[in-house]
Amino acid sequence: AITGLSIVSTTPSTGASCTPSLNGNTVSGTFNGPSGSTCTIIVQGIASTLGLVTNTATLLENATDPDISNNSSSVNTNIVAGTNLAISKTGTTSVKAGQPVSYTIKVWNKGPAAVTDAVMTDIVPNNISGVYLQCTATGTATCGTVTPYASGSNTRTATGISLPVDAAGNTNYVTYTVSGLAYQTGTFSNTATISSASVPESDSSDNTDSQATTITVDAAVTTGNAANQCL
Repeated sequence: AITGLSIVSTTPSTGASCTPSLNGNTVSGTFNGPSGSTCTIIVQGIASTLGLVTNTATLLENATDPDISNNSSSVNTNIVAGTNLAISKTGTTSVKAGQPVSYTIKVWNKGPAAVTDAVMTDIVPNNISGVYLQCTATGTATCGTVTPYASGSNTRTATGISLPVDAAGNTNYVTYTVSGLAYQTGTFSNTATISSASVPESDSSDNTDSQATTITVDAAVTTGNAANQCL
């Protein structure tokens, strides 16, 4: 169930020594030290088979041990199918203050596991006012629970998104539209993310996407006569 094992580090406490070695999937070695000493060995590998895995470590002592009940310890790990959620974001790149702004967010699931609890979060900078979130689902994907508007906050979310496997993202996907008004001048980045609480992510590099936007104002008119000047 676990492949590609390697010993990452070995850390004995003061006065102790330990020499672990790896043979296949078995770590063995010797440990020597005074009373109260420890040795921490970190081993890592790749989960390759689904299911419950029990990993047991055992200490065998040469001297007489008055209590062997604590000479073995186990950890259970449930290996579940992961998936690769993806998100893309496009939208307004340049706009004048007071004009409408909109962003399009697309989320899909590259697989191999279906997801029913995906969460999309878009933290819109305060340069935009009146932020509103809408959704359209394509194929058998669903929008989940959408929060269109939240008073006092520019963060918009959708929870419980259902995303069947669609490697290309052209059959079963969800499209969110974020709209508002350009309010405060400046250049900012609007970032959206997609995640799942229950299904492990196999590639987080495509879980976030951003769109840069610049808000400007028209320069004041300082030419002509006083009747047509706008300062």
